Amino acid sequence: SHPSSVCAVGDLHGDLQHALAALALCGAVDPETGSWVGGAMTVVQTGDVLDRGNNSLGVLRALWRLQAEAEAAGGELVLLLGNHELMNMQGKVHYVHKAELAAEGGAGAWKRRMQPTVGDLGAALLRHDAAAVRGGGACRTLFVHAGVRLSVAERFGSVERLNEAVRAQIAARGDGDLLDPREGPLWWRGYARPRQAFRREEHACAEVQAALGALEPRGCSTLPT
Repeated sequence: SHPSSVCAVGDLHGDLQHALAALALCGAVDPETGSWVGGAMTVVQTGDVLDRGNNSLGVLRALWRLQAEAEAAGGELVLLLGNHELMNMQGKVHYVHKAELAAEGGAGAWKRRMQPTVGDLGAALLRHDAAAVRGGGACRTLFVHAGVRLSVAERFGSVERLNEAVRAQIAARGDGDLLDPREGPLWWRGYARPRQAFRREEHACAEVQAALGALEPRGCSTLPT
């Protein structure tokens, strides 16, 4: 009930039952009706709603519905992009459940709907940000599906400009350095595997703090991955 508290939920991957259960654990959703009951609370979903499970579109539509219900109640459900949303908008469907792909008319029909500029689903996904800052005080946090490298943070200097650039690269041609599957903010896993990426964990922590400072002068407590 604290005004600065935030609940974050990670990958949901086409599993509607467990998606709603996770949101119910936050106190945001009624487990029986699937409706928003979180009032003015903030929930951040950090992407990877699509793929793997057999009901990706069901989860996506439920989240869009809950986002509208949260806004009407004075709360907020923040929906961020993950690398699986990106891959779908790039026409990569090898992780889409075969049954769901067939139900939507096959790979060609799915790809058309996921096109970020002309497809109905892709255009809606393009409105999702790549990163968001929510919470207050010690809970003020930068949320992103994977991680923002210091070079990217210094280049853009704010979460708003970073989001605009990611959106522009997706819309333009579906590729670009911010969409890179190694170091793009929807892909970079180095902070979660510091000894592989940095050799020493303290080097990873130093880059995290520097990236946070470059993107959010007010200060954030952490950068989850």
